[in-house]
Amino acid sequence: MLQALRRLNDVDGLTKCYKEWESSCSSYDVRLANVAISAYLSQDMYQEAALVFGNVLKRCEGPFFPAGEMFMVCFLKTHKVDLALSYLEAAVSDVKDNEWHPIPATATAFLKHFEREKDVDGAEEFYRILKTFKCLTSNIYHLLLKTYIAAGKLAPAMHQRLKEDNIEITSDLEKLL
Repeated sequence: MLQALRRLNDVDGLTKCYKEWESSCSSYDVRLANVAISAYLSQDMYQEAALVFGNVLKRCEGPFFPAGEMFMVCFLKTHKVDLALSYLEAAVSDVKDNEWHPIPATATAFLKHFEREKDVDGAEEFYRILKTFKCLTSNIYHLLLKTYIAAGKLAPAMHQRLKEDNIEITSDLEKLL
């Protein structure tokens, strides 16, 4: 029901249904909370999403990577990078045994932000985080190089880094190098 209401953008109906379920549930299902969080964030209802997330934190044991990632992407879209980074830092500190890494859309959102801001240091720090998760791709390098270009900086030893990370040098990467 919550998924259907979310797809219909019926936030009032979703809120009513979610609160009814939450008040009477015997077993808390974080997936339902994630649907509510997603719906609220899609409507720029940050406080409502944060309240649901706060209840999740009280009622369940984490980690809560999907919800955190939704907040990251939402805050990046609204240029609230400090908030997005705080959720990323929380996720990184909660990760055990490679149970999570940022999905490609999240990684892309972060790197596009760094490119827009010409923030090579931020992009490199994010690259290091992705490297610890062993989730580097040619697209990540593509976006990293675009950040260097936007900032008017050189990317020394990038060929070597690509080789070390077993990334195939595509024609697009070759042009950027």
